[in-house]
Amino acid sequence: MTAAVALLAAAGLRVEYLRGQPVLDGVDLALWPGESIAIVGPSGSGKSSLLSHLAGLRRPEGGEVWFRGRRLAALAARELDDLRAREVGFVFQRAALLPFLTVRENIALALECLDAEPRAGLAARVDSLLDQTDVTHLSRRRAARLSVGEAQRVAVARALVKDPGLILADEPTGALDAPRAAAIVDLLLEDRGQRTVVIATHDERVSRRCDRVLALCDGRLT
Repeated sequence: MTAAVALLAAAGLRVEYLRGQPVLDGVDLALWPGESIAIVGPSGSGKSSLLSHLAGLRRPEGGEVWFRGRRLAALAARELDDLRAREVGFVFQRAALLPFLTVRENIALALECLDAEPRAGLAARVDSLLDQTDVTHLSRRRAARLSVGEAQRVAVARALVKDPGLILADEPTGALDAPRAAAIVDLLLEDRGQRTVVIATHDERVSRRCDRVLALCDGRLT
């Protein structure tokens, strides 16, 4: 069965708007360990909804999602939260940083879900990612005072700091200039073969870097 061997799989995924209009209408998808996938499509086509449901942030109206062979719908809320906190890095389109925390605190917060030993081993990664995302000079600034592009780079660092097996990134370069966008994609894809990465994007320069490109149109992936 595909769901048993894929890192992440969806079968018959259906998501509806409030009036019953489907935004996702029977999506089937299998993501294999170590591959990178770009999800493309026009604004409003459901890319953000797809990523949210793959991460278990929302429950679909129909269909199933599996992660490492575990059916997300069968997990208790605490189990699902723990799985997502430990194994999934999510980059929200609007960053979703905690505005009252500093840049460093926002990134380091992602490590709090880990046990003491792995958390200590990854502590130096905070400094490395501050540098790699070019926000070291902002490390003590509160997130509320960041520009959109700065917040986006911090969100990428936060998603990567715990070294998850799966990254789901929603338009992670949408507010960045070309050089910074390229650097962020380099970061997301740097562990090819080790990490599975799904990027929702409008940018062909990003999608060309991925192993597969899937188009979302009329609620289906092609």
